Amino acid sequence: MGFLVGISTGRKTLVLLDSTVATLADGATYTSAAYDVVGLKEIRVSAFANLASASNGLVVEQSSDSTNYDVESTTTYAGSDKFGFEVSVIGEQARTKFTNVTGSGAQTTFRLYTWGIY
Repeated sequence: MGFLVGISTGRKTLVLLDSTVATLADGATYTSAAYDVVGLKEIRVSAFANLASASNGLVVEQSSDSTNYDVESTTTYAGSDKFGFEVSVIGEQARTKFTNVTGSGAQTTFRLYTWGIY
């Protein structure tokens, strides 16, 4: 990403950790770069795509050593849904993954945003 955007809502501060709008080929996976989550309380992911994810294809992985992503929170995204997913922070680094469903072709629309909540 190269930059962070912070928004204060008066009660919580949101920081943009990662985003992509690059569409995925049939069965392809987007994996973000690792981002620092030290001091955050939650990770929130919002997604919109014209196609569903694979089963448990929306994933937030967390690591305490930047190498082993031993904590994984998953869900399945239904295509064309306005969707939000949140997980508690228990690691020091995290990354977001989205796997496009196989057999439905390439996406034509894809928006994936990952926010940190202080």
